[in-house]
Amino acid sequence: MKVCFGEPPLQRTRSDGQAFKPTREPRAPPEFSAETADATGVTLCVLASQLILRCSMKQNQVSLFATAILCFTFVPFMHAEQCPTERVAEIQVALRTAKLDGWLFYDFRHSDPLAYRILKLDEKMLASRRWFYYVPASGEPVKIVQSIEQFKLDSLPGRKLVFRGWQELHARLREILTPAAKESKSRIAMQYSPMNDIPYSRVDAGTIELVRSFGVEPTTSAELVQRFEAVFSPDQHQMHVEASDKMHRIIQEAFAEIARRIRANEITTEWDIAQFMLRRYKEEGMEQEPMIVAVNANTANPHYMPTKDKNSPIRRGDFVLIDAATKLDKPDAVATDQTWKACRESTHAFSTSCAKRVTRRSILCARIYALVNRFAAPKWTTCRGA
Repeated sequence: MKVCFGEPPLQRTRSDGQAFKPTREPRAPPEFSAETADATGVTLCVLASQLILRCSMKQNQVSLFATAILCFTFVPFMHAEQCPTERVAEIQVALRTAKLDGWLFYDFRHSDPLAYRILKLDEKMLASRRWFYYVPASGEPVKIVQSIEQFKLDSLPGRKLVFRGWQELHARLREILTPAAKESKSRIAMQYSPMNDIPYSRVDAGTIELVRSFGVEPTTSAELVQRFEAVFSPDQHQMHVEASDKMHRIIQEAFAEIARRIRANEITTEWDIAQFMLRRYKEEGMEQEPMIVAVNANTANPHYMPTKDKNSPIRRGDFVLIDAATKLDKPDAVATDQTWKACRESTHAFSTSCAKRVTRRSILCARIYALVNRFAAPKWTTCRGA
């Protein structure tokens, strides 16, 4: 069938002279959502680089113009999410800085969620077989995958080695881990903690023994995980600050509520104040996590939490502790953890405050204890000290 530009195409007809009619409605174009943007961006990055290379190899063509168009088109995708190749390059720089020979990632049925997040893998992917991904300090990474799920790590750069049985798996690992002739053992990072100092080891003892059998010394990846997994983004930092400010305000309101109830001779319990804070959490758009509201002897009970059926009343002269931790009800929000005390203006007050960063997420910890002493004075003062 010949179609001329500017003329409608010829229409096919049946033997009875009637035109064929389409049996299906035309498909609507697929929706493009934020969930597919990251994966699409990575794919377009690769396609763009291939097209640019092909254009540049043709002579007397508008290759520069095509290159510019492709770059400007895909820049938003490239900046929206870090490509796996870029992440691996950063890991290799960190390995050389730490004087490590490589970083061996290992997973079996999602036994290591850190690996998925650090390598930018789909955390919901099917993972019924073991896989390894080795990132050397220099050179090409290697992925070891089972033949049934051999396409699992295709989004990552590097050479692919496929195994079927455990004997082949051991042979593949020996191939990539056996050190070349050198004076000392190769040191590679893995998700394990020597002597279980940090109870977040993700590699089982048998796998550690297997790696050591190849003349390699596994070392903890704690510092690397801290760098690639436990660093705030600008948005997370802002959410953390916002949550901390709201938490501070809610705790002060809770102490003011205690004072109001005492002055009004209302029966007040730890449970009442906990419910007051939960209501304020909801109003401020924060997750409704339970908190410690403890009085007198209960303050010496670590992680004591009042319940509806088990709580103590708060009276004049009682010692009260509020220890709360929650975060904004938003994706990727960061928690704030604060413990406070309050005291009368005429009472000598002492308190401590500290801020510390911990693995996985930085948590602001402002520790201040509360003395509720003789509620005769209507005015309360919260005190900070060194």
